[in-house]
Amino acid sequence: MSQEVLRRKLLVCLIDAEMVYRTGRSQEELALLADIFADDLAGEDAETIDRAFAVHRRGSTRFPTPAHILAIIPQCRTPRYDYAALPMETEGTRTPGIGVVVTRALRGDEEARQEMARLMGQAMGVQAVRQ
Repeated sequence: MSQEVLRRKLLVCLIDAEMVYRTGRSQEELALLADIFADDLAGEDAETIDRAFAVHRRGSTRFPTPAHILAIIPQCRTPRYDYAALPMETEGTRTPGIGVVVTRALRGDEEARQEMARLMGQAMGVQAVRQ
C-alpha cells in the first residue's frame, strides 16, 4: 500500500477514534497524526491496521498512539504459512480407478471395501485378512 493511501486510511481511523474518545483534536491535528502513524505503520496491510484499531478501541479508554497500535499489531496479523510445495512427480505406482473404488467403499459397497482392504494390505506389505 502506498504511503498516501496508508495516510488516508489512517486519517479515517483517527477520525473514528476522535469520534469515540472526544479529545477535541482538529482536522489539521488529525491529518498531522495520520502522517506520523503512516511513517510508523509503513509496510502493514490495511486489514491488520483495521483490526489493531478495533482491538485498541475495545480495550482502551484513551486515544491511540502509534506505540499502542504497534504493540497490538502482532496479534492482529493473519498467520502466513510457508508450506513446502507438493512434488510434481509422485513415487510408487498409481492405481487406476482408485477414486471410484474409494467412493463406492465409503458408500457402503462391501465389494469395494474388500478391494480397499486388499490394496491397503498390499501397500503395507501384508496380506489382507478375509472376514
